[in-house]
Amino acid sequence: YRLAKVLLDRGATTEALAHFSWVMESDVVDLAAKAANASGVILAGRKAYEDAESHFQRAIVLMPDGLDARRNLGLLYRSRGQLEEAVKHFRAALVLWPANPTLHYDLGLALRRQEKLDAALEHFERALDVPASRQRARVHNSLGSVLARRGQWSEAEIHFEQALVLDPGLGPATRNLQ
Repeated sequence: YRLAKVLLDRGATTEALAHFSWVMESDVVDLAAKAANASGVILAGRKAYEDAESHFQRAIVLMPDGLDARRNLGLLYRSRGQLEEAVKHFRAALVLWPANPTLHYDLGLALRRQEKLDAALEHFERALDVPASRQRARVHNSLGSVLARRGQWSEAEIHFEQALVLDPGLGPATRNLQ
């Protein structure tokens, strides 16, 4: 597994995939699950979405309480516009990690795309627990966009401005204020 990660870090994705494949056949379940997830990420990056999906699903079967594969599968579905599936996987992950702010943010983005604005707002508010300021800036911008869609302009403006305080270069927040 470590060799595959080193290869991946060096950009040798084909070689890393080969080593991850070997690790997935091992009896060490947690490493096999991590290898399946890492392979899924590589395959998604190559736009081999069905293969990526099957690798994420395999990782979930191997490690049902693992976060990364569940989140990555939700992200894959969201990126492909399969929003019901994305929401299902983000919600399943939140059952295991209810206080995870990144999962709340991911779910909020999917719900916003479905125009389920009240639910999206709730999850964006819970995502404000994200400690990293750049992520927090994105959450404020997303919260502002939901509030703007609901016609709550003054509240939206506060969140767009807060996003720019945290990350002055956040283009979407700048555009949203205009």
